[in-house]
Amino acid sequence: MTIRCLSKTIPEDIRMRLGWVDTVNPHYQLTVGKHYVVYGLCALIQGISTKLLWNVFYIVDDQGRLTYAPACMFDLEDTKTSMHWKIRVSADRLSVGCDLLLDDDISNRLVEGDKDLQSQFLIIKAKIDAEALTQEKTP
Repeated sequence: MTIRCLSKTIPEDIRMRLGWVDTVNPHYQLTVGKHYVVYGLCALIQGISTKLLWNVFYIVDDQGRLTYAPACMFDLEDTKTSMHWKIRVSADRLSVGCDLLLDDDISNRLVEGDKDLQSQFLIIKAKIDAEALTQEKTP
């Protein structure tokens, strides 16, 4: 799955809808117009109505770090998912991606730079990158 960056920050209309008007709008280390491979995604949901609250893509930013960025900052370019992805559903979220990104504690440690987890992630990243490259070449 690949996405194209539309913005380095969360769009103002989305921030207002979420009630984040007075909060700092983070600037992500991304390049507008650049394509990024998606290694996982997470959708937070609320209650019985399964109202979508927030969804993020796990990507590697321009500094080479795994991060999660709000989906509202991207256009979905290629919807083919990786054969290395799995799904986890809980009461408040739907997570899809490689095993390391399905567990909150592990994914947070990975994003924070845990060296042992990063070496594991690099192995699966190479496999997902190869798939994405193959998909780009397939008509």
